[in-house]
Formats: sequence, C-alpha cells, structure tokens
Amino acid sequence: MFDKDLLKNSCYKLMLLLAFLDLNMSVYNGVWTGLVSVTGNVFCHWPTLAYWIGNGSGAAWKMQSTATVLLAFNRCIEAFDEKLANIIFKGKRTFFWMCLPIAWGFFDFLVGPPGFFNPIYSVIMYNPHAGYFNDYTKTVCLNKIYSREKF
Repeated sequence: MFDKDLLKNSCYKLMLLLAFLDLNMSVYNGVWTGLVSVTGNVFCHWPTLAYWIGNGSGAAWKMQSTATVLLAFNRCIEAFDEKLANIIFKGKRTFFWMCLPIAWGFFDFLVGPPGFFNPIYSVIMYNPHAGYFNDYTKTVCLNKIYSREKF
C-alpha cells in the first residue's frame, strides 16, 4: 500500500486515507464501547469523557463516510472520463480532496451533536434513549443535524 508506484494513483491515496480513518473509527467502536460494556459504565460515570468520546466518534464516522463517498466518486470519474479525472484528481489535487472529509469531521467535532453510548445495544448512538422507551412524538429526543446549544 505504501509503494510509490501505487501511490501515484489517486485511488490508492484515498484508500490509504480510508485505512487510517478505519483505524481511528475502531478506537471508538471497538475499544471504547468494549471497555464500557465490560465495566458496565454509562454516561453518568464519566460524563465529560463520554461527551468528548461521543463527539470524536461522530466526527470519525462522518470523516469515514465522506471519504468513502469521495472514493466512489473518484472511481466513477476514472471509469467514465479519464480526461476529467486527470483534471480533478491528478497529482497533488488529490490531497485537496482528501482534506474535505477531514475538515468536515473537525467541523462536526466542534459544532455537531455528540453520540452517546447505549448500554442496551452496546453502540454509540445519537439517541441516548433508544431501547428504553419509544418516543413517537419526538418530545424527549429530537435529532437535529446541529444543536443550537453548541453555537
């Protein structure tokens, strides 16, 4: 993967970025959720740490998802129009595209809603009440893209 001949292709640069983002994501979905599942800790035990872990998890998820869509876009452009692909992705232009998912993730880390560990499902979710009761009227947990409280 680190071969210079391979890294001349923009898709390999994007796949390398995705590999690092996958490792970052596994810290939240593997290590953190495993730790709190085994120890039985919930938000009330470590509220500040859980908040920042939730923010990091959401940001990592958005970085990884955006980079995956970017790789799919790259592969489609490469397959259908090589001239356009060279205009958009040739050389160091790929690094500009690689900055977009990272910038989106950092933006979400700063102003996006945090995810919270749900001990019933053992995952990080945006709805902390999932599995406890059904909130059909959305009066308890209204998921918005960005909460006003963070501005």
